[in-house]
Amino acid sequence: MAAAAIVAFAFLGFDGVSTLSEESRNPQRDVPRGIVLSTLFAGLGYTVFSVAGSLIAPDWRSIMNLDAAGTELMQRAGGDVLMVVFVIVNLCGLVLCGTAAQMSVSRVIYAMGRDRILPEALARLHPRFRTPYFAAVLVSAVSLIALVITLEQAVYMINFGALVAFAVVNLATIKVVFFDLRKRGAAGIVRNLVMPVLGFAFIAWLWTSLAWFTYLLGAAWLAVGAVIFLLRRRKSGGQVALTFDDGMVAAAAVPAGPKSGEREGARTPGN
Repeated sequence: MAAAAIVAFAFLGFDGVSTLSEESRNPQRDVPRGIVLSTLFAGLGYTVFSVAGSLIAPDWRSIMNLDAAGTELMQRAGGDVLMVVFVIVNLCGLVLCGTAAQMSVSRVIYAMGRDRILPEALARLHPRFRTPYFAAVLVSAVSLIALVITLEQAVYMINFGALVAFAVVNLATIKVVFFDLRKRGAAGIVRNLVMPVLGFAFIAWLWTSLAWFTYLLGAAWLAVGAVIFLLRRRKSGGQVALTFDDGMVAAAAVPAGPKSGEREGARTPGN
């Protein structure tokens, strides 16, 4: 279970596909497909690499540097040439992963700025590329924190935020889908009540395997979010609630995505 709480970091990113819904031509079809396929491909890749690693080094204790286990395994399997190729490919992968993470987070911040949860300046779109450049620059600046923390600290911090987000998604599914939208029945009870409850319980168990400083930093981050929520609630003069448009409520019956060739973000910048 302790390993699962850490390895969950490897699968993070599939949820970032959902942040590009407004920039997709057919989001109701492509976004769910992208989430599922990216998760399956990632899981398959990690499984194959893990099996190969166990065959190359059956006893993991024989690995000299666990932080660079992949590099050492490649050297054992194919010598220095394969090791160099692996390092180059790995560096390219890190750049691509960082770019994808920055892209998805900037879209979340853009949406929060557009909804006035965060400063409206974060909802600015580039006049030519129609992308949230102000939010992207902010994310890039904050990401420089990686220069002063260790990989272990970063993994635990990110995992805490991810596990909290996934736990809330499970609870929100119960609240919104099962109770508000009343999608029940035999299949609905299993899919919209039983499965989210089991998902939340499993995530809660994973929380117990995180390091102590993770809870400290996570509590501070949640406190910041709570303050923002209370300030917005006070400014709005009432309860802050989700607002569903007609397309979201009737999505299961009538697809309501942008027309082919159009990008929603470009049609309604800043709205």
